[in-house]
Amino acid sequence: MSKKEIKIKTRGEIQNVLEHLESLVNSLKSGKVIIEKNGEIITLVPEGTVSFELEAELKKDKEKIELEIEWKKDGIAEAEENSSFSITSGEEE
Repeated sequence: MSKKEIKIKTRGEIQNVLEHLESLVNSLKSGKVIIEKNGEIITLVPEGTVSFELEAELKKDKEKIELEIEWKKDGIAEAEENSSFSITSGEEE
């Protein structure tokens, strides 16, 4: 199978980005992620063990979060560092 790829890079209000992230989370929970851009569609079916990578960067005039989730179609992700971490707003929930 040939490689199929959709890249999305946009700028907007944080609420719009949160809506996209919430849609992504809901799609992952359902077991199927369908991404469409300009009539091109990619359907992904995450299953088994996944690899999760999160990078946070703080510079003088810029802050950044990069997120990557990947898996192999056979359901076996490559072994990665399994360290403890948390993601929080710092407020009591």
